[in-house]
This record gives sequence, C-alpha cells and structure tokens, in this order.
Amino acid sequence: MVDLTVLEGFLNCLRLTVKRMALYPEGHPALQTFLLDLNQKAENLIATSGRVWIGVGPRSLRLEDGTWLKEKIHEEIARLLHGRRIQSLEIQKGTTPEELGLFSRLLSSSPRELGKEKSLQKLLEEKGVTHIRVQALDYSPLLSAEGEVVKDAWAYLLEEALRRREPKEVTEAAQSMVKALDYFSWKELSSEEKQWPQWSAFFSLLKEKDSRAFGAVLRATVKNIFQQPEQLDSPAQEEKLASLLAEVDEENLAAALVEGLREDPSFDASKLFLWSRLTRTKKHGLMATFLERSLEVKIAQWPSTWLRDKLTALVQGYSVNPFPVPYYQSFLNILNKIPKEAKLQLRRDNLWRHEVSLELLFLEQETQPEVILNHFEALARNLSRVMESRDFLLLKEIHRLLVKRRSILIAHEDYAATLRRLTSFIEELILNEESFPEQDYFLRNLEASALGVNYYLEKIFGEGHISPAILSLFFQFFLNHMFYFDLNLDEKSKDRDFLEKMVESLAAVDTPASFVALKNIFLLADTKLRRRVLLALTKLSTFEPNFLWPHFLARPLSWQREALLWLRRKPEELEKALQMLLGLPSPFGLRNKLLLEAAKMTEEIGLKEAVPYLRPLAKRPFFWNRRLRQGVKRVLESFNER
Repeated sequence: MVDLTVLEGFLNCLRLTVKRMALYPEGHPALQTFLLDLNQKAENLIATSGRVWIGVGPRSLRLEDGTWLKEKIHEEIARLLHGRRIQSLEIQKGTTPEELGLFSRLLSSSPRELGKEKSLQKLLEEKGVTHIRVQALDYSPLLSAEGEVVKDAWAYLLEEALRRREPKEVTEAAQSMVKALDYFSWKELSSEEKQWPQWSAFFSLLKEKDSRAFGAVLRATVKNIFQQPEQLDSPAQEEKLASLLAEVDEENLAAALVEGLREDPSFDASKLFLWSRLTRTKKHGLMATFLERSLEVKIAQWPSTWLRDKLTALVQGYSVNPFPVPYYQSFLNILNKIPKEAKLQLRRDNLWRHEVSLELLFLEQETQPEVILNHFEALARNLSRVMESRDFLLLKEIHRLLVKRRSILIAHEDYAATLRRLTSFIEELILNEESFPEQDYFLRNLEASALGVNYYLEKIFGEGHISPAILSLFFQFFLNHMFYFDLNLDEKSKDRDFLEKMVESLAAVDTPASFVALKNIFLLADTKLRRRVLLALTKLSTFEPNFLWPHFLARPLSWQREALLWLRRKPEELEKALQMLLGLPSPFGLRNKLLLEAAKMTEEIGLKEAVPYLRPLAKRPFFWNRRLRQGVKRVLESFNER
C-alpha cells in the first residue's frame, strides 16, 4: 500500500525538478543534486512493493487500489501529466537518477511539441529508460466517466480541443460536453473565470469542424437551460447565455427548441418566454417558421394527443407569459393540421370527462392528504382537456375545490401553477369579451390575477376591450393601480367611442372605483358625454357630488338635467344645486337668460323641489326682469303653483 506522505514528497520533488529542467541547460552541475534527491524519494516510494502505479485524471490522480487523490499537489501533477497526454505513470525498482532526469526533461518540454511524431513511451525507450513506463492518454475512459469525474474530463477535453483544433479531439470534447450537461448545470460547468469564454470559442470551433456534434451540444445546452431555469438568477447570467446563442443561426436554434419541447415534460409558456429573452437578438418570425416546419414533420412521429395537449397549453399560457406572436401563430397552425381522430378514438377520449368527475368527487370527500394530492395530480393532468372542451361547469368545480382544499394542495409543487393556468384561461376569455356559462361565479371567486396589471391595461386601452366583466376584474385585482388606469384614461380623452363604451360598462359595475372613473371621465367630457356620465352615476350606489359644483353653471344647461335627477338622492345636495341655479344674482338682468333656462329645466323633469326657489324669481322687481317673471310664472303654473 502506498504511503501518501512519501508519495506527496516524491510528487513535490518531481514538480520542482521539472521546473528546474526548464531553467538549467542539460548537464548543468546543479541538476545532479536535484536528481539524486528525486531518485532517493522514488526509492523510498517503491521500497515496499517494488513498483508504484499512478493513474492520471484531468485534475486528480488515482492509485491502483482505486483511491482518488485531489489535494493541491495532486491536481498540479495531474495537470502536468494530462497536459502531456499521459494516462498513467509506473515507476519500477531500479530507477536511476539519469532515467528520472530524462523523464523530467521530457515533461518540461512544450506540450504542443511533445509526442508530436512519437509517443512519450517510445521516446523513453529510445533513450534507454526502462524503469519508467507511461501509457498514452486514451480518451475513451474520459468519455465513459461518471459523476464528478465528468466535469474534470470535460474541462480537460475542452482545453485540448481548443488547443489542438483537430476534428477527433473536437468531436470527443463535444461528446463529453453532452454528458457533462446531463450531470451538471451549464452554470456549474462555466463557474471558473476562464471557462465561459471557452464556451463561445468551442461553439464556433464545433460549427466549423463538426456540424452534427454542434447540433447535439446545442440541444443539450438548451435542454439544460429549460430543466433548470432557476440558474438564471440575474441579468448577468441571462446576458451570458444570450451572447452565446446570438452566434447561432435561427434554424439550429429552432431545432434545439423542438428538442427541448419534446424532452422536457414541464416545458410551458414560461420557458418559451424565457427562450424569447435569451434569443432576443434573433428573428423570431424566421425561427417560428423553422419551428413550424419541424413540428409539421413531427405530427406523424409524435402521439397526436400529446402534441395537441402540449401546444394547447402553450397557446393558453401565452396570456400569462406572452412570448413572441410568431410562435403563437405557428402553434395554432400546427393544431389545425393535427388530423381528426377516428370516432372510436373520440369515444375513448370522452372517458376523460368521467375521470375528471371522479377525481372531483374524491377530492371533495377524501380526508388523507397523500390521497388528496394524488387525485389533484390526476386532475391537473386533465385540466388542459377541460379548458380545450370549454366545459365551464367542470372548470367551476375544479376551481371551487382547488380553493376549498388549498390548505392541503398548497404542499404540491404544481398547485400554484395549476390554479394560475385555470385563472389565466378564464381571464383571457373575459378580456376578449367572451361570454360563457358560470362567468358570474368566476367574477365573484377569482382571488388574484395570473396576467398582471400591464396585460389588463394593454387589453383595455391598447386593444379597446371593455366590458363590465373586464372592469369588475380590474377593480377587484388592481385597485392599488388606479393611478395607471386614470393615466391611460386621460390619454383616451379624444376617443369618444372608447369613452362612451367605457361609461356604459362602468355603469354596470357598482363599485367606488367605477364612481371615481366616471367622475374623471366627466371632467374630460363634452356636454353630451357628461349627460351619459350622470345617467351612469344614477345606477351606482356611491354618491359624492362635490366634483360637480365647480362646473355646475357651465352653459348650456343640458347635463345639469341629469345632475338634478341624480342629486334628488340627497335633499340637502339638491337644495345646494337649486340654490346655485335659481338663486343666482343677476344684476340688471345680465343672467336672466340662464335663470330662465334653469327654471324651464326644472319644469321638464318635474322637479317640484324647485318651487321654493322659483317663487322669488317670479317676484323680482324692475323692468329688466319682466320676461324672467313671466317665464317663471308659467313654470309655477305647470306645478299648480301661483
């Protein structure tokens, strides 16, 4: 058994001797002392067994009994020997200082030149070295390495491929990289400062030397990104990958994306959204075209049900994670090309409805948490089908039980995502102004948006989708963001059709937020639209008329008609309005026309509450008030007053 302390002494002495060989010319007297010391340590090392064998890894050494050595000195010697393409070193009894000197001299030579024409073992034999044997590096053990060794093997093979630039080494490094990405994240494989620049250089070299191997490496990298998206924990990490993918053409990127879609069971719209960020410098329309062509071929190769469910989920997920529109359109195109299944298959497919109904029943009645979670998984698997079938009764029951069983289901990693999928599906329908059964239930019971305030604002103010249901959800979810609602509303102040539609919808949503929105529209509106706003206010329970007073005497008096009817709700506020309109000072009759107009308006709407304010007008003296007195008396007569 090798004494590790003695071995460490020998390795340290070998390292120093190799360095000195590079400093002193051959035959220098000083070297003899070093070689005698090295020889003595070699004799001590092999004194017990008569020989010692050392296996060499990229960054570690291995003894014959299988022990791996990974201390600093072991790593240094491993790099030294590996860099000279030595897979193993054997030192036998009888080694002389001269043999060790020749061996050290060869190790001090440039790795690029060493063994260029002859193997290192052949050179040793030619120089008469018989007690030191080396085995040239065979890449196959590295390519079949497992676990942690894979990382070391790949790092070495990568360096060798970049240094030698030979097709064989490049291909072997690619094979090792694919395997390394199965064990480690791309972040772990590029953790050292010098490694990330090597990735870009290696991708370029691969494209030049072996396009097939390049495709395999690209697919493995993309798969690794999708399987561990959490490793992108900073803008800097995203930028690193984006710069790497920027050098890849759209066709190869699309092929890698198809592979990721197929190989990653959890591939969804959020990952496609991530992909669009990482490939932001590319032409997504072109990439989507290549993607569609590839998927069209896969229709005949992949299970149609699986493909349909996958693409449907991606399309529905667009509302939560809006990836570029060309992909969305490509998915719709492929969905339309998936052939209709035979009637028998369709009947078999209808069985899922019974399965969902049973899972709902079990979810409602079961008491054991583990069993409940199992039923939830089955239900989650069928959610896409339920949404695709637009069975809103089932969707209502699914949502109800997801909320009811939250305390248990929240322990499942897919619970939040499942509830979000269902919520976003319902929201998307409502935001597109679609009416559907059970809509009232969802308006009452959706607890949080899966889409976000910006998505709502874009739908409402960007695309012009307005309905009572949309506004109801907005006020329910984003009451703290009313500032942005009002800001967007102000920008639409010239769009009369939009404002009229908004007023009509707000009238049907009886909330304080609707009142505030209508009040803001009133301040933006012309006379005709103000009348619409006031009619809408009569349908709301919120009553706060102070915003009216600064504008109450604005001519012509037309919208005030609706204002007075609305103010009837509170006598004291109506009295204030009548005082403003009918108690207006009119020196020398300057405002008599306005007073007469107001009086006639009270007659038109049958506002008898105005009589106490009309009587003083009918008695105003002076000749310039004569026409006012006559007109007001006729209004009083209509109220059977004299």
